[in-house]
Amino acid sequence: MPFFFYQNSDRLKDKHTIYFYVSDTGCGMSDEQCQHVFERFVKYNSFIHGTGLGLSICKMIVEKMGWRDRSQLNAR
Repeated sequence: MPFFFYQNSDRLKDKHTIYFYVSDTGCGMSDEQCQHVFERFVKYNSFIHGTGLGLSICKMIVEKMGWRDRSQLNAR
């Protein structure tokens, strides 16, 4: 499942704020799955390798740094 991120220079009006965007081009998730996606050990496909820790670690880093995160479904 490929991920990519980019920095949108149009949004850098505040010099103290950096916006990073991560987009997932996978098969998608239900509303129920999205509610639990940042929990530890959550995997919705047992055939894909991984521990289900990636997003929970990212969220923990964001919180420890005092940053804010936001998710948006079906963003283009």
